[in-house]
Amino acid sequence: DDALMGVTHVLRGEDHLANTPRQLLLLEALDLPAPGYGHLPLLVGDDGAPLSKRHRTGSLEDLRAAGFLPLALLNHLARLGHHYEDDALLDLDGLAAGFGLERVGRAAARHDEAQLRHWQRLAVNALDDDAMWDWISGDSHAHGAALRAAIPPGHEPAFVQAMRDNLLLPHDARVWAERLFADMPVLDEAAATALRGAGRKFFDAALDALEAQSEDYRAFAASLSAASGCRGKALYAPLRAALTGTLDGPELVRVWALLGPARIRERFAVARDFKLVS
Repeated sequence: DDALMGVTHVLRGEDHLANTPRQLLLLEALDLPAPGYGHLPLLVGDDGAPLSKRHRTGSLEDLRAAGFLPLALLNHLARLGHHYEDDALLDLDGLAAGFGLERVGRAAARHDEAQLRHWQRLAVNALDDDAMWDWISGDSHAHGAALRAAIPPGHEPAFVQAMRDNLLLPHDARVWAERLFADMPVLDEAAATALRGAGRKFFDAALDALEAQSEDYRAFAASLSAASGCRGKALYAPLRAALTGTLDGPELVRVWALLGPARIRERFAVARDFKLVS
């Protein structure tokens, strides 16, 4: 088949090295041209052992269902056992143009999930807002329907713009939508500590400042800082904890716009009484 189809190169795993001489002898006996044979390093896990289910690498179907973007997978796979001169995210044409047999390594290619996530981050950053919404809200993974149900109509563009730097997989989008638009966010331990440290007087001052500056977050923050005497982390950590339930996440000015005055007021009131009920 290879000879009749004009195949010039056969590239396969190094576990086929043993049968290559037999195939060359067969082609020679049939007086057929032999392709060039190349043997690629096998894939191993981060422990150096051959990939298996215990590494939890998942099939292509599993990775797609988790929300890994095709371009991220392509860039990750293309660099397993092969060195590219360009470390940037490449499209198919770029990957093809940069491929060379002389850049194929001899050692086993180590699959590192951290590297896959690196390429996913670059691929996510390359999406425009419309493509990002299609990705996080689509039905190709388990989170699209839940995300669409969690976000109030009309908030989708602002949600994408606010969250894009905090999304690696569609699951992250669903978690953030539930944090922002559910009745109240679930507090992690760091956020609970921040609320206890701020105390009731801080959130009394926050509610007062909100009455005067409900639309302008920066004016609100300046007013609260003046009233409470808090600055830096002492100011922003309890605000972020009250509004999102965690100390990490998007810029507070974007969270402020997404939540709206009524939801912010409700969350400040709950945060004010947190120490009494926790």
